[in-house]
Amino acid sequence: MTEQPKEPTEQPKELTVQPNGTEPNWKPVGDDLFAVLCPPCRQLGRCRMGMEEETLAADGSAHYRLRCGPEHEGGPGVAHGGWISGVFVEIVGHLAVQMEQLAVTGALSVTYRKPVPINRPLTARAWLAGKDGGKWTVEGSIHLASSGTELAHATALLVEREMSHYTRAREWLGREEAGSDGTA
Repeated sequence: MTEQPKEPTEQPKELTVQPNGTEPNWKPVGDDLFAVLCPPCRQLGRCRMGMEEETLAADGSAHYRLRCGPEHEGGPGVAHGGWISGVFVEIVGHLAVQMEQLAVTGALSVTYRKPVPINRPLTARAWLAGKDGGKWTVEGSIHLASSGTELAHATALLVEREMSHYTRAREWLGREEAGSDGTA
């Protein structure tokens, strides 16, 4: 049976007011801006996908400020569709992380509504649309910050995982690369 989203019972964490980025995965990405960074982005000190700020709102939705850099340009002056999809994977996954659950993307469907400009302020939002056991349906949207116009929309299926998921993935890859006879 599908479980409907519930109102959060505790006050959400506001990344914008974290004083010094001391929580293990929360790092400053600007003067007073904070975002949850993956290990490679932590090493860079910034989000490679252009996420500048994220906040978990009282209603359980996550809100983001982001910008597509020129390195992700597809057509002249607009973001590559792969960057847009990648951003959706980030924001729906970050929603789960902010709710203290590791979950990986099982499926993603993106509707491209308008060209996403590069080097312009954008906003994004992700919210839990439903939950069935360890499977989450999360929706997200990307908007032009200046007008609020929706540029793209996504629906994702997330699957809850434990950290051992990554160990099993490395072990599987080792077996695959070794071949069935044990040679590389």
